Amino acid sequence: MRVAMFTTWRVACGISEYSMNLVEALRSLGHDVRVFTNFANGNHAPVYGDDLPDYVEPAFAVEVWQEYGGQTAQILRDIDADVLHIQFQGSLYPQPYIEQLLQIAKSRGITTVVTFHDNAIWHGYNFANIDVAIAHRLDILHQPCRRVLLPMGLPYKKPSFVGFGLGRNRTDLIAPQLDEIGFDYTMLNWQRWITQAELLNELRSHDGTILFYDEVGCAGSSSAARIAIAARRPLFLNKVTWFNELMQNTPPNVFFYDNPKHLQDMVKGMFSNDFIDSTNWQKVAEGHVDNAYKSNG
Repeated sequence: MRVAMFTTWRVACGISEYSMNLVEALRSLGHDVRVFTNFANGNHAPVYGDDLPDYVEPAFAVEVWQEYGGQTAQILRDIDADVLHIQFQGSLYPQPYIEQLLQIAKSRGITTVVTFHDNAIWHGYNFANIDVAIAHRLDILHQPCRRVLLPMGLPYKKPSFVGFGLGRNRTDLIAPQLDEIGFDYTMLNWQRWITQAELLNELRSHDGTILFYDEVGCAGSSSAARIAIAARRPLFLNKVTWFNELMQNTPPNVFFYDNPKHLQDMVKGMFSNDFIDSTNWQKVAEGHVDNAYKSNG
């Protein structure tokens, strides 16, 4: 599907961040998205210099940032698209610009979609040429057209766990269990003896630490477990002599498991998140195509 999207881009603006995520997800699904964005700082230089992707073109001025110099009609007449999608917040666009965009798109048979990013009512705006209005909350949808409620997206990152130590940790038992449920497990393999501060920073960059030690005849107390506790991330330990004192006096971020399958069930129960799974950007992009961009909704 060919989409022409009007939005801010690569500027200090929440709508800009929203649009960049949505466009990336739409393009990853195979859709042809062209982005028309704001000029920067009152001149016609691309935002953030000359490094804009080839599918992004500065095309309008943000009214509250600079004077309006509109080129709407010519730009839209040059667009070959199935859908015009405007990321709307009233202070970003001059009223004549929006109304002209919608009017030209409708006259060319292009489906017009507008996402309303707040619940302000913009008196005097003529929204008659909108086919579909999108919002993230019901109280925002008050336009006289087909209305679609879609969640605000969020980035998807697989749960990530880490192990470390001097060769005792059984990565061969842990990694397959996590891989089976789509979670990442990394065994730290530094080329030098790192500082405690470096190790803490590494542990804190993951969702949790997992240690699995074999029972041996001569076992001390695990320093690795103490450092992992200090990282203030969940620590998962098996029940062996190395961790005996922690079983007697267990810190709140320590969890003991009986075997690798029990570990799998434990981390899956703690870190699976239906909200993330259902509202990540790819799911939101699919919702745009199926519920807003397609003419039948």
